[in-house]
Amino acid sequence: MVAISHSGSTKDVVETLEIAKQAGATTIAIVSHRKAPVATTADIALCVHARETGFKPEPMSSRIAHLSVIDVLSVGVALKRRRISSSASRRRARPWWANDTESSGRSAMSESRFERYLVTANRAIIFIMMAVMATLVFVNVVARYVLNFSIIWAEEVSQYLMIWIAFLGAGLALREGRHVALELLHDFLPGTLGRKVRMAIGPSCWFFSAR
Repeated sequence: MVAISHSGSTKDVVETLEIAKQAGATTIAIVSHRKAPVATTADIALCVHARETGFKPEPMSSRIAHLSVIDVLSVGVALKRRRISSSASRRRARPWWANDTESSGRSAMSESRFERYLVTANRAIIFIMMAVMATLVFVNVVARYVLNFSIIWAEEVSQYLMIWIAFLGAGLALREGRHVALELLHDFLPGTLGRKVRMAIGPSCWFFSAR
């Protein structure tokens, strides 16, 4: 079990660590103070200190430091379990609705070919829009500070391009399974059952997003 606390004195976190230790779990604490109750209660304490400023009421620097530690730990676990991590990565690379077995037949081949055309066109459009947006913003900044001239419509066009890039990229990311998600359940389910769970997750996300 991994507990994260900036102050290291949150009562709920300390109690949760104690319950986990009583159950026989190994506890790890990511804190900012070595002598804090959370650090002393956990079996392993990872102390990360970041200097805070008085301009923000919340400890933003410490949160970023803690996230960095989490990233290091996740990469370490992935390297230790290279075979399982590679298999999960391949599963995420396929469409969320896809079956584990490859389809066969002329109709399936024509559908996959048509799908490849759409995906290629989608990526090309996103690339062109990002290139136009980056070029437009760069030229506008140079013109403003060097030539003392500003393109009045550059900001508005860039905003609209960003919106369309987000919409088009969201569909592409959904197809390739690159959205942030908890994949522990459906990635380890058998083929048909896992596919049904993935197919149920998609409409559920659309339903809650529409609400």
